[in-house]
Amino acid sequence: MRQTMQANAANNGLWVSMTNSCGWFCPYPSCFIQPDGRIVAQLPDHKEGLMVNTVDLNRRFYDPSAAFRKLAIEGKLTNGPGPIQDPRSANVTEL
Repeated sequence: MRQTMQANAANNGLWVSMTNSCGWFCPYPSCFIQPDGRIVAQLPDHKEGLMVNTVDLNRRFYDPSAAFRKLAIEGKLTNGPGPIQDPRSANVTEL
């Protein structure tokens, strides 16, 4: 779960406050993740706690997709020479 949230934070450039359940046992502690996917704070395992964090909206993080974003917005979703002309790609209703 934590790795998924880290990947989502990094892929989408979002701050994430991830809480665990209120049950006695939880497989991961609550944590706070910054937009590059790094966990910057977390509570101890299996203990009650309160976490207060500061979000600096002016701080800039590395964006690995920056060089490709304009192309993706324009609809170019491949790094190849163009659309693939393959008969297996023409019929999408059968295997």
